Amino acid sequence: MIPQDFRDFFINSDASVQQQIVSSLLELSIETSVLVEDRDKKAFDCPHCSSNRIRANGKNK
Repeated sequence: MIPQDFRDFFINSDASVQQQIVSSLLELSIETSVLVEDRDKKAFDCPHCSSNRIRANGKNK
C-alpha cells in the first residue's frame, strides 16, 4: 500500500479502526526501540556483584 492510499484508508475509517492502527504502530515502535537499546548495550553485568563496569578480564577499576 502506498502512503497516499494508506492515508485515504486511515481518514475514511471509523474511530475504532484508527485507534487499532495507531495502537499497532505504537506497539511496533516500542518493540523496535527496545531491540535497538539491547543491541547497543555494550556493558554486561557481573554475575557475582551485578556491576556493569566490567571488562573481559575482570572488573574495571
